[in-house]
Amino acid sequence: AFRVDLERPLGARLGIDVLPAIVAESVGLSVVHVTRGGVVDLWNDYQEPRMPTIKVGDFLLGVNGKRGDVSVMMEELCISSALRLFVLHQPRQENVAWELVASRGGSLGTANGASGQLNRGGQGVP
Repeated sequence: AFRVDLERPLGARLGIDVLPAIVAESVGLSVVHVTRGGVVDLWNDYQEPRMPTIKVGDFLLGVNGKRGDVSVMMEELCISSALRLFVLHQPRQENVAWELVASRGGSLGTANGASGQLNRGGQGVP
């Protein structure tokens, strides 16, 4: 696991799509998409070649010290400008909970935004 400290400027998008997931009995958020030009993508671009970056399939164990409650973690992602993420690299194929949610049509932070996704069981991240 590794820690990521991000600062989201006013009006900037975080640029990740996440879904609730369970990995090794830990409840958190699985990264299902990283949007080009978002805060996370820009942070990834500035990392040294051997440093970890946030990728599709990674698992957010915590957001600003909040763990185990995906609603609280999502709220932190949506409203906080200063973010401290605890990230676990996780192969997607091992994330059974992600596959279950995705099979129900869940997708986050896409064209319809958060309000469109809430009706399909997901939450969008600005």
